[in-house]
Amino acid sequence: MPKRYRIAVCKGPNCRREGSDQLDQQLQQEAKARQLGEICEVTRGGCYGLCHLAPNVILREMRH
Repeated sequence: MPKRYRIAVCKGPNCRREGSDQLDQQLQQEAKARQLGEICEVTRGGCYGLCHLAPNVILREMRH
């Protein structure tokens, strides 16, 4: 079974101000265009506490 990944784009106010909504849309479109639905899930996450680095994206391997 191939590894699966979750890409979580922060939806906190600082990240939104720095373009996280657009980044999420682009990641969603790329995942779809590249047919990555079986191995990659793009979601929105809460604040990660790294607002000074906004927009924040977390990539995690999903456990089966």
